[in-house]
Amino acid sequence: MEFLKKTAIASYRLIFRFAWLLPVFALASPAAAQVLVNTRQGLVDGRREGVYAFKGIPYATPPVGKLRWRPPQPAAAWQDTLQADAYGCACPPDRPTKEKTSEDCLSLNIWTPDTSRQANLPVMVWIHGGGFQRGSSQKDGTALARLGAVVVSINYRLGIFGFLAHPQLTEESPHQSSGNYGLLDQLAALRWVQENIRAFGGDPRRVTVFGESAGATSIGYLLVSPLAKGLFQRAILQSPSRLAMPDVHLRDNHQGLTAQETVGLQITKDIERFRRLSTEEIIKAGNQATDQFFGQGKVGVRPESPVHRPEARERPWWAFADGWIVPEDVSGRLAAGKIIPVPLLLGINAGEGSKFVENLPIRTAAAYRSYLAQTYPPAGALFYQHYPASSPAEIQEAVSQLITDAMFLYGTRAVARAAVRQDVAVYFYEFSRVAPGRRASGLGAYHGAEIVYVFGEMSNRKKFDAQDRKLSATMMQAWVNFATTGNPNGEGVPGWPAYTMQQEPYLEFGDTIRIRKDIPQEKLKIFEQVFQTGTPWK
Repeated sequence: MEFLKKTAIASYRLIFRFAWLLPVFALASPAAAQVLVNTRQGLVDGRREGVYAFKGIPYATPPVGKLRWRPPQPAAAWQDTLQADAYGCACPPDRPTKEKTSEDCLSLNIWTPDTSRQANLPVMVWIHGGGFQRGSSQKDGTALARLGAVVVSINYRLGIFGFLAHPQLTEESPHQSSGNYGLLDQLAALRWVQENIRAFGGDPRRVTVFGESAGATSIGYLLVSPLAKGLFQRAILQSPSRLAMPDVHLRDNHQGLTAQETVGLQITKDIERFRRLSTEEIIKAGNQATDQFFGQGKVGVRPESPVHRPEARERPWWAFADGWIVPEDVSGRLAAGKIIPVPLLLGINAGEGSKFVENLPIRTAAAYRSYLAQTYPPAGALFYQHYPASSPAEIQEAVSQLITDAMFLYGTRAVARAAVRQDVAVYFYEFSRVAPGRRASGLGAYHGAEIVYVFGEMSNRKKFDAQDRKLSATMMQAWVNFATTGNPNGEGVPGWPAYTMQQEPYLEFGDTIRIRKDIPQEKLKIFEQVFQTGTPWK
């Protein structure tokens, strides 16, 4: 019997190895709740977890050694069946984390209700947030997959490993560009999806990228990248930040912002020697060099001051205009409507700024006026008129709202308007629900609060009630509807009007779900004076 069992397994491997272009089928074992699926690289063995789950699948060669700070290379084929039953390591962040990390981190996870090639299910690719400096793909896609989508989550290089630019790296590149390796990882993962997702029941012609914070910001950069064309057909941006602000450039001190190559030279003069250091040595060297450099009053990668978070450290690890992946300023391309024309669903949370001002040191009206003048030249006085405050509580609320409008609403709206100019459907939202278990914090609908609703993470009955679970179900259905058809409307979702530049309607996901038309247009006009005039930042 043992001989027959081994022979059968060997036969299955042979079939999958050399016939992956033929109709691919899953081999399920009820006792072990396993499922075998073939990819271009080889067999993967998943698990049944309500839906079929495959975790830790490499989509690229580990970017280590000589492959540090180079574009990702395709994953090598494997001979034995890959046990896809555990998340891969997270990419190294800029600070300690409880997650297991490694530079060998370019992996993805898949949840699917059907592994038949004929299923043709919509595909949703999640790009995590974390300021391009932390985070991982470990977000469970089971609940969304149960609604009829193939859900994919990906890791990508972070921090100094994902965004270091340097003249020597630029010189060795055939595109005369360096940095943005994290974006290249995302593009590589999307190419892997195009090549392999049919084997998991997905339709490569209906791929939706969705992400929050830096994940949504990434999507904003992908929307203006010629390299991303054809890799996705829809996009969902949850709270993208700083998309319409001036971009850092590869080698030019654009609008007074420090060029990324300049930062790289502060860290090391010899990139080959730097490549030979350990992971920990690289992170330490990068943090020390940038702390010292930006501590001298240099303007970093973001045109706003960390004064509202005195414990914050300027880290220059962010997507930027490199002349290749991102040909020019995102803000300029948005203003010109030069983005990939795909339907969009996008929005922000009502209290995006609240977590950024928890330790706000500004206590007086004079200090607040000074903060505005230093942080948002040349319109500080105008901002005071629209965001007046005098007491500490009023100042904290005003700065929170200012951050919400400046860093989140302004750029999100700019993406929506750019897409409308391309004559594609756009659906705008605001998330304002505060769960019962979160009201005591006083943070409101803070940055990232909507994620648990989108992924159906409502099991904690101390935090969430029946109203939260109903709201979560509605949002999940809207997201899957959009991934399926490009329109979030359908059964279980109230009427959601498409965004127009004239009326600017949006759907509020709050204690009630309702249509609103009160985007603060006059306030947002001020940001055009601040971000689009070419005034250098000080």
